[in-house]
Amino acid sequence: MLSAVINRLVLGTAIPEEYGCIARETLERRSRVLLSGRDAKTFIDVGERVIFLGYKPLVMAIHFPADSSEAEWLHDQQFVCLSYGPDPDPPSTRWNGHITFRRAIARLMLRRVSERRVGGSEVSIWQGELGSHDFLSRFHQTTNRWRDYWAPEKPGNVRLPGNLYDQVRIAYSVPIGISIVTLNDGVLMNMFPTDLHGPVGDGHYMSSLRRGSRSTEQLERLGFAAISEVEASWYKQAYALGKNHMRPLRPLEDFPLSPTVSADRAIPLPGGMVGYRELERLESIDVGIHRIHVYRSGPPKKVTSVPTLAHLHRFYLQWRRDRGLPTQILRR
Repeated sequence: MLSAVINRLVLGTAIPEEYGCIARETLERRSRVLLSGRDAKTFIDVGERVIFLGYKPLVMAIHFPADSSEAEWLHDQQFVCLSYGPDPDPPSTRWNGHITFRRAIARLMLRRVSERRVGGSEVSIWQGELGSHDFLSRFHQTTNRWRDYWAPEKPGNVRLPGNLYDQVRIAYSVPIGISIVTLNDGVLMNMFPTDLHGPVGDGHYMSSLRRGSRSTEQLERLGFAAISEVEASWYKQAYALGKNHMRPLRPLEDFPLSPTVSADRAIPLPGGMVGYRELERLESIDVGIHRIHVYRSGPPKKVTSVPTLAHLHRFYLQWRRDRGLPTQILRR
């Protein structure tokens, strides 16, 4: 209790986990994400059209139907701004030359690094350049930067220097779904969590894995995978599977499996599965430490309707707590 009080006073938050697990569908008044350029006319609520794909650097994909005016507008932009807020007012101010709104709680400036056609969608890939947020006071943001600077390195963790850490915190101010990827060669398999993924249109998908990891090598060799949404109550099992990113394929009995397998390729699925897609890998692009994979996707198959697993950064969770917004955190 004393350490929690000290952390609240000095660091601005006493939430112990860096990323708090939640049941995504139960979250009320979640932040909206609005996209703008340097002109004063275009301000688009992008919602599910942004896919978070990387954290060193910050990488996001933004996609629109190829024949849409939004895709044409985005093609002409070199830099864009994402503004985050629960109740955006009309665009009324500027931040680093980009239009935003006065009550925005966070802003990200992005630079385009790649474009490609994926099915019927135009997909642009963007890298973070600068982020600014109001989740904590300026004093508490400073004390957290000092804490991060002096904190010892944790084995397996990727250190995020300077403003990059704030960019990542901003990305996690909307619920990021934790899904489970399963790979199978007919005899052996692997299973690991990911939160760097999302659908592109009706028939394609994107996800990101670490370059040089065993999970990347396995995916590229096998070419097919299943990705499953899992129920929120499965959060401890999902986090425990994180070590499998660097493990070899193993027998099926080593994994917590559902009795259901995928319909077309009979890929094993995780025990907490509520729905899944089958994926066929098509191509990839490297950005920083990440390899971003593009897939042909089967239609999503929903098995049951229960709240699904996601997580949020503790800075944003504290912002919600300070304003009395109900948020149930699943303690690990």
